[in-house]
Amino acid sequence: MDVRSTFSEDVLEEILARLTVSQLLQLRCVSKTWCAFIDKHSFMTKHYQVQYTMLKEQGHVALFADHPSVFGKDDPVEFYLVSKAFENVVLCLTPNLHRDSAPYFVDNQEWFNTLCCMGGVNGVALLHWEDENLGLWNPARREFKVLPRARPNKPDNVIERMGIFIGMGFDPKSHDIKIVRQIDWLVRKDDDWETTTINEMYSVRTNSWKSVDLPWDSLIMYNATWDGYFNGAYYWTANEMDNNTCSTRRIWFLTLNFSTEVFKLIDPPPPARQDGPKPEWNISKYVDFLAVVFMVEGCQENEILFEIWIMSQFDDEGLAISSSWQHLLTVGPLPPFDGLWFTAFLDGDMLFTAKGGEGVSATITGGCETALYSLTTRTFKRLGSMEATSTFSDDLLEQILCRLTVRQLLRLRCASKPWCSLLDKNSFCTKHYQYQFAKLIKEKSNIPLFSDDPFGPEFYLISKDLENMVQCLTPNVKRDGARYFTSDTELFSSLLCSNLVNGIVLFHMRAERLALWNPATREFKVVPHPRLHKPDNVTVIERFGRFLGMGFDPKSYDFKIVRETDWTVGDETNWKRNFICEMYSLKANSWKSFEFPWPSLHMNRIFADGYFNGVHYWPASIGPSDRDFRFVLLSFDFSTEMFKLVEPPPPINEDVNNESVCKWEEYDVGKYMEFLTITVTRKSSEDDARHFELWVAREFDAQDGHGVPSSWQHLFTVGPVPAAWDELFFHAFLVDGDVLVNVQDWKSSETTLYNPATRTFKQLGVGLASNLMYVESLFRLSEI
Repeated sequence: MDVRSTFSEDVLEEILARLTVSQLLQLRCVSKTWCAFIDKHSFMTKHYQVQYTMLKEQGHVALFADHPSVFGKDDPVEFYLVSKAFENVVLCLTPNLHRDSAPYFVDNQEWFNTLCCMGGVNGVALLHWEDENLGLWNPARREFKVLPRARPNKPDNVIERMGIFIGMGFDPKSHDIKIVRQIDWLVRKDDDWETTTINEMYSVRTNSWKSVDLPWDSLIMYNATWDGYFNGAYYWTANEMDNNTCSTRRIWFLTLNFSTEVFKLIDPPPPARQDGPKPEWNISKYVDFLAVVFMVEGCQENEILFEIWIMSQFDDEGLAISSSWQHLLTVGPLPPFDGLWFTAFLDGDMLFTAKGGEGVSATITGGCETALYSLTTRTFKRLGSMEATSTFSDDLLEQILCRLTVRQLLRLRCASKPWCSLLDKNSFCTKHYQYQFAKLIKEKSNIPLFSDDPFGPEFYLISKDLENMVQCLTPNVKRDGARYFTSDTELFSSLLCSNLVNGIVLFHMRAERLALWNPATREFKVVPHPRLHKPDNVTVIERFGRFLGMGFDPKSYDFKIVRETDWTVGDETNWKRNFICEMYSLKANSWKSFEFPWPSLHMNRIFADGYFNGVHYWPASIGPSDRDFRFVLLSFDFSTEMFKLVEPPPPINEDVNNESVCKWEEYDVGKYMEFLTITVTRKSSEDDARHFELWVAREFDAQDGHGVPSSWQHLFTVGPVPAAWDELFFHAFLVDGDVLVNVQDWKSSETTLYNPATRTFKQLGVGLASNLMYVESLFRLSEI
């Protein structure tokens, strides 16, 4: 008998919509007509809506939750259903997922242990696992489907994946479940790298992917939860980035309508638009509303409040209207926790990941656990043994983040306030720099050298890992210092590189101006003039700088600049020399002056690449005349702010005044790999060939506390280097033993690479004045 002769289709729909999925699957066997009716998209939509309404009225709406593998493939993955209808609120679904996905993971259990939930809609969960694989699971129908891979899935020459952002929703017009994702790939291009972003959408109905256009390339999307689907659209938090400063320009909500497949930007609630630091927030659903939950600090210390804002109006396309945000309620103050993170709403109550704090050990004990907070009783209830999705200690998190590049870390500052705070800590910046430097040393990589042209404001990065060994950085300097150079073009023309410490470049400019630049964070800062710039009430005959150096004080986490200036004052018949020593502190953004103990000391170099472990070294000489002197090192400790004279290795001074043995040209201080070095250039008395001696400081006097080398070792000598030019000056040793030298004749000056093994020169096509070891760093010039 045909069911339609007894019941109308509307009545049949109302009856069947109240049955469970398990019951409906059994009824599909009644007849072809019933099977076709139950499989209709319109009925499935109606059934879902009725079931949701029934559960909401009973207060039994369930949440699908996961505890993914945290420490690797050996850590078991768990999936749960969370509902007040269950005893202990939590029901484990991991065996169900094992059963339904067995055909795909039976031969690769390690992949199963990397599963994590990335969202869900209309009873279907979106799962992600290793190597960008995606799958859909309907626990009620026991169906598991692996999505096909997009073509092309990823670009060529990929170095690593930087981020993936996913949204899943239902298109009510086509009755189609769709998935949109954005993947950021770090790819190698020639000898450089760049970020490539892929935006694509998957349709369950067509079982295929297609590319979609995101009109804003400066957006970085993120959600702390994967619960951003509402009313046919998906909502992400998006940061609009300033490409010049790598900082957040403003906050948006990015929406995608799954029917029109059009992206749109809307304003977030007022707390996300306020000036100054933004509160932490999550997008979620509260009862029948699109909601945003903000965590804010209360009036008292360690007091936590949560503000709930809801969207009350939507346009004809079902998208939220920016002006209709309403503040619903404020929850709190809550008891103090070591950590508290909002996860989702459960029947009007709030689900948190909580870490135990003082006074609440009876409620939340041990490490991170999931707890339900009742808005009526204001109490927490533990949810069985379910744990937080991230149990990294701060130390472990730091070790992981230290392995990332500065560019990647700047993007991660937008993830949350705790991450932003961690990445801005001077201690982490120091740890990150030390790790990156040690990594280059361990891998025996060619550490880049930052260089400048002595005849013009041109700046380069020199490394064998670069095409032609040379990368021009002049456009980068102009870009980052534009606000200073736009109004004063002569200021840029006078730029000279004088020092480089912990990834920060020190520039010297006309009129004794100084500037700092971090190429990695794109920050440029002109140092203020010192108040005590010259002696008062005197006529200056001549002025020249004797030395200039920059260093990092590891005790106060402060960059400091020290310089000594020699003023000759009076007139031609009655004059005297006046020595002024000044030090600048970046943290205080001010100068101070102090006495220099050796005014008669002759400085061999004004600038030197002599910073090492909190102390700066300059080559100098001391003696009664130009023919009777000895070499010394002048050192300055940036923590104690004290000068000291340091003796070089004894052999250096043995033949210094004996021209029958050799002619001296250069005595310099610098760095080779992880060592403080002294380089001596000797010119043979017979054929003018050069020899380059490299000495390294192996040990330092621990009791002195002033960075005094106590043990020197002669590492090697390169030469004789043929005298094919009028002049030949040493610049730097590369890790593989090659030597960077500057050669000059009567018509040109050029930097070349000398290979001691083959005794050949390779021209670089540029002339360089300085070569300073460069490793990128996170140190910020504005927030130290």
